[in-house]
Amino acid sequence: MSLVCLNIGPSLISAEVKHDIAQIVAGDLLSQSHRSDVVCREFQSAVANLRTALRIPEDYSICFQPSATACMELVLRNCVAERSFHFVQGAFASRWAATADQIGLDAVRYERTWNESSAPREARIPEGIELIAVTHNETSTGLMWPWEEVRALRDLHPETLLAIDVTSSFGAMAMDWTLGDIWFGSIQKCLGLPSGLGYVLASPRALERARALGPRRHVAGWQDLPDLVGRLELGQTPETPNILSAALLARQMARWDIDAVEAGTLAKAKIVADALEDTDFFIREPAWRSLTAQCIQVDDTAAWTARAAAAGYAIGSGYGPLQGTCVRIATFPTVSEAQVSEVMAALTAR
Repeated sequence: MSLVCLNIGPSLISAEVKHDIAQIVAGDLLSQSHRSDVVCREFQSAVANLRTALRIPEDYSICFQPSATACMELVLRNCVAERSFHFVQGAFASRWAATADQIGLDAVRYERTWNESSAPREARIPEGIELIAVTHNETSTGLMWPWEEVRALRDLHPETLLAIDVTSSFGAMAMDWTLGDIWFGSIQKCLGLPSGLGYVLASPRALERARALGPRRHVAGWQDLPDLVGRLELGQTPETPNILSAALLARQMARWDIDAVEAGTLAKAKIVADALEDTDFFIREPAWRSLTAQCIQVDDTAAWTARAAAAGYAIGSGYGPLQGTCVRIATFPTVSEAQVSEVMAALTAR
């Protein structure tokens, strides 16, 4: 029996996306040069449709990378000369800070116990910090920043660039893009597409910072933010990109209804919350709990996985140090409310 995948990524692929893949493969798009007019138009459509569907401001530039991890490096190399500040509440925020270390920056970490809130108003951000890094939805722990806390952080440090990793929340809910200077993630989570393409949204201030750093940026051409933005305005990329992913993104965003998607996201998170006690979640504070990456503490992970499989579903294991104590369930947009209800009923049956 083929199991319905409710693990945390890549996302469950919808029938519409499967149809898109078949249509694209049946054509000759994937054999075209990335400098050809047809490919350039696909990238222009991907940018335009993404901007419209998610209401991204016109003055925020959009460009692409191979993955969210590559985006982490792009953000750091383009916007930081010496020091970045990282809120660390899980494995992916930790990876972002480690990336800063690895490329020779001074990464200042503010790390609390992973199942606690990030308490941004208590953080003491030193002088000389050029960029504050926030992982909005920590996929490994199920912690998600409330928007009022992001806004408070922005208000407390208005002169410092704020970069936000939205890999597993982007596309599932409306966002106030003006709260951050640079946003990034990848398409295989809430956008419901196969893995292989990351995206970066950059404000005018972020681009100005990248240009101002000039020769202080140690960055290859494929990660040069101002160059990427300039090229993509013409539909171009500096290297042969993931053409299939761009074509799929253009088509997916053309049918995206962010208001309906957000309503569904809230409904699915409520189904999970209603089935469990607060103490069952790794993140104890409901206000800081993810709407899309459900991280649940269990006594026997193998038993939970088996119960899900018996009901026809594959759920995810805990990530990193949580592998033996947690399971994770995606409530991404391509997962239906009925599927969430069914798997939760199977998991909590006594």
